[in-house]
Amino acid sequence: PEFYSIYFGILLSLGNSREIKDFISELDAEDYRKMGVKGRHQIFRALLLEGDFDEINRIQHFYRDQGISWDVVNWAYAYNTIFPDDSLNYFETQLRERLDEFNDPQDTWDYGISTQFFHNNHQSRAFAHYVLREFEEAEAILQDLRTVDWDNYFVGYWTKKFHWHTRLWVEGFLGITLARQGRTEEALAQVEYLESMRITQPHMVNRLKKGSISYYQARIYAILGMRQEAVEALIRSIQEGKIN
Repeated sequence: PEFYSIYFGILLSLGNSREIKDFISELDAEDYRKMGVKGRHQIFRALLLEGDFDEINRIQHFYRDQGISWDVVNWAYAYNTIFPDDSLNYFETQLRERLDEFNDPQDTWDYGISTQFFHNNHQSRAFAHYVLREFEEAEAILQDLRTVDWDNYFVGYWTKKFHWHTRLWVEGFLGITLARQGRTEEALAQVEYLESMRITQPHMVNRLKKGSISYYQARIYAILGMRQEAVEALIRSIQEGKIN
């Protein structure tokens, strides 16, 4: 799966979404599953860029009946990153139909690991509301999550470094959500709070070094229109991260 994610990412960076479209035209459900979460996300970005909604309709049936699908929220999220804010999200109806399947918090591997590997928690109802541009609802959930004792929440199979990443996701994503609401002072206060979390940042193996603090700060700056600060934060994130 990691190979496909990297391969598709390179093609997209070169503006070659058509090659991805041609590559996947003969995929069946099992082939599609083997692309991995990131690979499937790249596939949908390519299809959206190509405007091939017929192929999207064919592929989305592969996962429609398999419980909570990261794909549903990923499709909607990818749509938002490509089309203008006033566009009617093609996947909004599906996401709303499945909104009750997303919950916060969840004592599950998928819920916790999302905060480490994807920076967006695809199991979270807060993230689903964010994708639907329901920022106040997302904020309310995130404010509640700030009160969770993460150090003792994932008892049994999680380590301190995982607890820290979940807490970082809550604080970073809260800042992003505040920025989306135009609450500049509060969002910038979150930038400072994120900076303070460096003191407690655990030692991480190479594949977990993602420059996450700077990444969240960059997203907040970018949403607020502070382009220079956003670029500087992204550069720091790349320098700090092992595989960004």
